[in-house]
Amino acid sequence: MQRGAALFVSLVFLVILTLLGVAAFQSATLQEKMTGNLRDQSVAFQSAEAALRDGESVVAASLNTASPADYACTNGLCRPTFCDSGGTCTPVAGTPQWQNVSWAPSSTNTVLISSSITGVAQQPRYVIEMMNSFVPDSGSQKSNTPSNLVTPFRVTAVGWGSNVLSRSTLQSVYLKQ
Repeated sequence: MQRGAALFVSLVFLVILTLLGVAAFQSATLQEKMTGNLRDQSVAFQSAEAALRDGESVVAASLNTASPADYACTNGLCRPTFCDSGGTCTPVAGTPQWQNVSWAPSSTNTVLISSSITGVAQQPRYVIEMMNSFVPDSGSQKSNTPSNLVTPFRVTAVGWGSNVLSRSTLQSVYLKQ
């Protein structure tokens, strides 16, 4: 009679230990997935940050030489409206490019960053939009004459992690005189 009770108690302990082991395994698996997703999102954010800095460096270095025709959204430079010397303005791109879902992964309206990033599903891209407003130069004590106004450029960058579903979009406004 005692032998049967010992066997029953042993089996109950074995079932309890098995349930604890399965629960620990499921918890470890869930934590591993969460850590992987956090890493993937971090890589996506960092790749978007690299594209944003690349776009800002383009604004800082070379946009003084760009003509208004360069902002036709065919080379990563966009302008919502184009105004000729006579003051006639026509829309170039109806909506801001970053709101257009077709601009991001494969569009010709964006620019790939200058260096390659390893471990990402797609290389990060950016678009630069010349905004239609002018902002007074905060360092100037003079009136808002054209020489004291700065042009805002919106740089929008998108980056991916190791999975194409992990995507991060960043945006900055760069003021250029």
